[in-house]
Amino acid sequence: MACAAPLPAHAANGLPIPRHGSYRGLGVGGFHRLHYCDWGRRDNPRVVVCVHGYSRHARDFDFLARALSADFRVICPDLAGRGESDWLGTAMEYSFPQMLADLNVLLSRLDVTEVDWVGTSLGGLLGMYLAAQPGTPIRRLVMNDVGAFVLSDSLPPLPSLYFWDVWNKVRCPTMLLRGEHSKVFPQSVAE
Repeated sequence: MACAAPLPAHAANGLPIPRHGSYRGLGVGGFHRLHYCDWGRRDNPRVVVCVHGYSRHARDFDFLARALSADFRVICPDLAGRGESDWLGTAMEYSFPQMLADLNVLLSRLDVTEVDWVGTSLGGLLGMYLAAQPGTPIRRLVMNDVGAFVLSDSLPPLPSLYFWDVWNKVRCPTMLLRGEHSKVFPQSVAE
């Protein structure tokens, strides 16, 4: 007789609470521990990955993850240097390639063929980069408060950033939720 997967944990008020997990990433400074919150049934093949913005953390998604956990397994990682994840050795180690490598390890660890991705700001850009890769496991992408163009006034003192070459490679269904500082098109293109 097969054993059923453990039911999700619930708080005293009956609301689901996350399990906490960790995994190891590897960068130029060595190994580092990365934390994630895991909602819903562990054996659910329907997985949603929710990735936070630059200065935020995994617990930003508690309300959404709680709502989705009845139908999906929801994974909310803390990027390196955020939440309960380890800091990297130097500021120079915080790069898109490092964050993408760390998230790829997480996706591999989930042992599923596809995931849906919800990313806010930096988490949306990382999802876009992963979704643009050949053989990506990202089935659907939601990008919140970010697009293929990021205005310089939202990133002082950095220049405006253009991600059109990456954006044009994304083939999965994608939803953009515009925030205060994001634009899908630069004004000169839209006019």
